[in-house]
Amino acid sequence: KAQRLKEIGIRPGDRTIVAHGNSIEFFCDLFAVWSLRASVVPVSPNITESEMEQTRSLTQARWILGTKAFGPQHPVLHTSDDFLNLRRTLETHLEHKDSDECLVFFSSGSTGLPKGICHSWGGLSDRIRAIARSTMPGPPLRTLCFLPTSFGHGLVGNCLAPIFSGAELVIGPKFDLTFALDLSEIINRHSIGFFSSV
Repeated sequence: KAQRLKEIGIRPGDRTIVAHGNSIEFFCDLFAVWSLRASVVPVSPNITESEMEQTRSLTQARWILGTKAFGPQHPVLHTSDDFLNLRRTLETHLEHKDSDECLVFFSSGSTGLPKGICHSWGGLSDRIRAIARSTMPGPPLRTLCFLPTSFGHGLVGNCLAPIFSGAELVIGPKFDLTFALDLSEIINRHSIGFFSSV
């Protein structure tokens, strides 16, 4: 995937909108873009055309990957050998500086206007390590993510921290009343040992 993205022209430092969150495809694109030393702007797969245009304008993103969510309701992202090799590549062989940008989240805060929040490699790494130390001190547990991956805690707290701790990630369906009613059954069916929310 990284090779294909390199061939279409993604270069180090490029901001790339990834618009099919909460799917295995999202993580494939996330890590592929990162392996090219580019920055990811995660957005909801339900983003409107006008919101997308505003996001692209605010971030000056050069690329948009994906236009809708894919896959079954509960895809499992396994920490296979290939994934662990990619993880080691990202951790030890990627030529980036701690000050280089890797993520841009958007928050409306109290104003109702979108604000971009940039994260550097150094800041993201520190946050992942801090979350992993405080929430996953023992053996890796199968983890459930039902928060949006376009949301800071959804991606970093519920996905990246567990993944980089060696856990398996179960990506839940869209959070709604049905999901809330089925939560205990989902936890039991997928042997979930950890999840967090806000």
